[in-house]
Amino acid sequence: MIHQTTDIDPMSCRVAVYWNLHRHVWSIKTDETVGAVRAGKVIAWADAGEPITLTACRFHVSVTQHQNALAGIGARGTKRNVVAWVVGKLADGYQVIGEPTRVTFHWPDARSAFIYADDGEQISSAGAVVFRTDRNPDGTPHGTVWV
Repeated sequence: MIHQTTDIDPMSCRVAVYWNLHRHVWSIKTDETVGAVRAGKVIAWADAGEPITLTACRFHVSVTQHQNALAGIGARGTKRNVVAWVVGKLADGYQVIGEPTRVTFHWPDARSAFIYADDGEQISSAGAVVFRTDRNPDGTPHGTVWV
């Protein structure tokens, strides 16, 4: 379920989605200025319920933020900053995408890219991306990304 945090409907604009490591939810921010709301503001979040889908997607990694996180420098020091996200349009409901393949980004990894989990090949765009919340063996939620 998507929970809005502003008056901006997340279905009405291009958004960026990333896994929030502190709240264990999918954060949804604007990727464009909408009215008085600047690009980059969190406008909604999705809990561990149904998966959410983006269409016409680009995978984005901030090389500067990634390098700062690896070096433990910057305004937040060694805290985890938002380094990687996926940009696209929210789709209405869950979209089945054929035989799904998991995509991952590991911030400690020296590569500044999303990769296919099975073969390590880089991915930069996709027609549809599904964001799902799974559980670790200890019960803590973690986000998984599928194309």
